[in-house]
Amino acid sequence: GLLATITLGFPIEPYSPDVYDRALDEHTALVDAVVEGNVEEAGRIAQNHFAMTTRTLQGVLSRGLAAGPSDGPPSRQGAASTAAVRATYSGVIED
Repeated sequence: GLLATITLGFPIEPYSPDVYDRALDEHTALVDAVVEGNVEEAGRIAQNHFAMTTRTLQGVLSRGLAAGPSDGPPSRQGAASTAAVRATYSGVIED
């Protein structure tokens, strides 16, 4: 589904309320900068936003890898395997 696609296969949206609020503000600012034709500002906002997203997903992945497999129900269909997520972030996360 769409949620699994935009969250790189994580079966839940891994964002805290603070990160979600910041992301919403950044999305609004990014749209404003694009509409105004302010390329430099749009680029700065996008770069900061992607850096925040990367840090957030690295934290979620690190905690998940440290915890190991759960005894809970199987992941939703379409959820990425640990190997797939590692491959996506090879060179970004540390094992």
